[in-house]
Amino acid sequence: MKKGQQSSSKTKTNKKSGRWEDPNYVQIKSNMLSFTATIDNIRQKLENRNDVKTLLSKTPFWPLIEAYMQKRLTKVECMKSNYDIVRLIKDYDTKTRKFKFNDGHSEMKSQDVAEIFGLPDRGNKLPSTTSSTRPNLHFVKKYFSGYKKITKTSIDKCLNLALEDETEEGPMDVTRLIILQLFMTNLFCNSGCTLAWTYTTTIDTLEEMGKYNWAQGVLDYMYLDWNKQRRTRRTKKSSQASYKKQDKLEARKDVLKILQKTPFWSIIKADMAGQFTKTECQKSNYEIVRLIRLYNPATKKFKFSEGNEYEITSNDVSDIFGLPNKGNKLPSTTTSTRTNLDFEEKYFKNSKKITKTEVDRSLNTAIADDRNKNAMDVVRLLILELFITNLFCNSGATMAWTFLTMIDTLKAMNSYNWAQGVLDYMHFGLDQAMKNKKDKTNQPSVSGCLVLILGYNTACFL
Repeated sequence: MKKGQQSSSKTKTNKKSGRWEDPNYVQIKSNMLSFTATIDNIRQKLENRNDVKTLLSKTPFWPLIEAYMQKRLTKVECMKSNYDIVRLIKDYDTKTRKFKFNDGHSEMKSQDVAEIFGLPDRGNKLPSTTSSTRPNLHFVKKYFSGYKKITKTSIDKCLNLALEDETEEGPMDVTRLIILQLFMTNLFCNSGCTLAWTYTTTIDTLEEMGKYNWAQGVLDYMYLDWNKQRRTRRTKKSSQASYKKQDKLEARKDVLKILQKTPFWSIIKADMAGQFTKTECQKSNYEIVRLIRLYNPATKKFKFSEGNEYEITSNDVSDIFGLPNKGNKLPSTTTSTRTNLDFEEKYFKNSKKITKTEVDRSLNTAIADDRNKNAMDVVRLLILELFITNLFCNSGATMAWTFLTMIDTLKAMNSYNWAQGVLDYMHFGLDQAMKNKKDKTNQPSVSGCLVLILGYNTACFL
């Protein structure tokens, strides 16, 4: 068999369904972090290149490029908030080109683009890029003669070469390549991660760049792609969350009856009822990181720019998650040993740690086996899944053995102040993260229920 035939066969055999099948999944090709990385890589070389900076300052893109070069757009600000983007895309109406909100419609205009990016809002319309052929330009021949397409990788390689070019062409070549990278990662990005050849003609000279209405061009390109995606969007059933074994649970009335008596029924019921979709469950990394930076370990409060400090209390946790705010304090989980409980022996006998994989495996086994009247086991495993993914998650993606004793019986579960316990665990994670903040050898991870910060932040400003 030929290599080509073997490779084709493998591709078909290994094809799996996954996030691509989820209608809530969106590939967001706008990547500000990527452009930040490009600028960081060439920053040292650019410091002594006044010729390049002078040319860049004369282009229509200087306000945006300057913001990157002066680090006004840091990695934190450049992180995408997938949840917010997906939510806004779902509010977009292709017919009116407006966003439909509860209190009316909102339309984005070229003037808005100009104010956000500093792009000019006057000039000629950009040429079409739907049918693009390689132009007969000296710049294109010099740098892209060996490439079939303009990609980010090819631009990066060409940029490094241009920075070493000491001829008169060098400064303008560097300027063009930086702008192409800005187009590729920010302004005219697409699902193919390529750039139309037409764009090289629009930036060939400073005079040519100044002829176009770039604000309107960026807006039109965004609308064109959104309209296309909405027309071709496939409607496939979304997969369920890992601990939402709804189909199997519906047949287990014994399990549901016990779950209703646990302190966690409110949050589990909301998920089972579909109140938490995949879109709502996406983390908004930018918002979380921004709020973490406002955290003061000494006061355990969040300090905002206007000087006000806000404190999350156990009452807030109770309101957000429906957890009880009375009862005994949770036992310490920092030093945790095996419990010798029958439940542990049954499901985790050969496990060194309680991990999400182990809980998933045990849950699938327990939920399918109703011969031994194991309803309580299913309940415990569902709660462990809730702990390890939501309420008491940590960087190791493991669970302390101590938690098994807290959920061994309904009486034990209902004896604790879970709202205070979740809050204390989050504070502990934030405190540890702040202590390790300056230690570059430690991985920047934060334990605890960080979505609580988002829920509280939203409630404060509604």
